[in-house]
Amino acid sequence: MYYGFKVGPFARMTYLDGTKTFEEAIATDPKYEQPMMVRASTDFAYSQIEDALAKGHISQSHYDKTVALIPLPTPLAPNISSDDVNNVIVGINNKMEYSIDESTTYLPYTTPFDLSGNHTVKVRVMAVSGVSNSSLDTVLTFTTNPVTPIAPVVTNDDVTNTVTGMTTGMEYKLDSAEYVAYDATTFNGIDFSGEHTLLVRVSAEGINPASADTTLIFTTN
Repeated sequence: MYYGFKVGPFARMTYLDGTKTFEEAIATDPKYEQPMMVRASTDFAYSQIEDALAKGHISQSHYDKTVALIPLPTPLAPNISSDDVNNVIVGINNKMEYSIDESTTYLPYTTPFDLSGNHTVKVRVMAVSGVSNSSLDTVLTFTTNPVTPIAPVVTNDDVTNTVTGMTTGMEYKLDSAEYVAYDATTFNGIDFSGEHTLLVRVSAEGINPASADTTLIFTTN
C-alpha cells in the first residue's frame, strides 16, 4: 500500500485544509484513496473528521469509510468483586455482560443471580457500537460455601442415666475427655451415673464444620 511521503500531506490537505479533494488525490494515483482514509483514521481526531464532512472537504461516503477505520479503544477490566458468602457479584451493572464457567457466550447483566457452588465468572464492560470495544475481563471465582449443621436433638434421662437420639455422624465429649466419634456399642457401655457433662455435636464433614454442641448434664442420683 502507498504509505509514502505523499499520503500524510494529501490526507491533511483533504481533511483539515480542504485544499485538495479526494478526486484530485485519486487522479494522481487511485491507490492513494485507501491509505489516505487509513492515515486520517489514525492521525486525526474524530471531531476533525466530522468537521471535514461538515465543511464539505470529504463526502459522506469517505466519512463513513474513514470512521469505520478508527481503532476503537478497549476499556480496562471492570472494578468488581465476588461476595463468596452471599454468592453475588459486587459492583456489576447493566453496562456489563458475563459468562459462567466454560461458556463462550456473554449475557447482558440485568438482575442479581445466584452463584452458589463452584463457578468461574468472567465479566466485562459491553462494547458500544462505534465508540468502544468490549473491555478486558475481570475473572471471579466462587466456591461452595460450608454449611454449619444445627446442634443435634439429643436428650438425657438423669434418672436412668441414658441418652436418646444419638446417631452415626455425631461425636461426643464426656467431661474433660476429647471428642469421640459415636459408636453405639462403645457409647452404650458408658456409665453416666454421678456428676458428668456430656457435649454432643454433629461431626464435621468435608468443608462443613462441626455443629454447635448440645449439652447434657448428669447428676448424682
